[in-house]
Amino acid sequence: MANGQQIAQENLDKFLAWKATATEQECIDMMRNGKLNRTELSKVLDIGKSAFRQNPALKAALEAFEQALAQRPRFASQTQESDAQPPRRAPTSHDKNASKVVRLERENDALRAQVLELKAQLSRYKEMEEVIAEMGNIL
Repeated sequence: MANGQQIAQENLDKFLAWKATATEQECIDMMRNGKLNRTELSKVLDIGKSAFRQNPALKAALEAFEQALAQRPRFASQTQESDAQPPRRAPTSHDKNASKVVRLERENDALRAQVLELKAQLSRYKEMEEVIAEMGNIL
């Protein structure tokens, strides 16, 4: 079973993956009073609403993203219009799948880098083994 830190990291990864694939219109649809609606966001990301308050890294990332969005001129004008409108569509399973794919691709890239590093270490050990074998024949 995953511990709290692992869950917090998974939640942060889900948010970062969603952020990377989210369109401006999706963000505008989720805006309420100048902030992203935490309830809708938690449904899209498949995480609890409390994670946005209790996970400091997730909270900071979300606030930074909201500030970055607020600085965009097109986004700021459309957010004011969308505050009075209901959301245009409910989150779909496609949104969840897209965020999972992005998260898995990042994890895959990290694992590939780790494999390359371990292969380099292994080759060094093979060279050392050959040197030791040669030294054993000399003695």
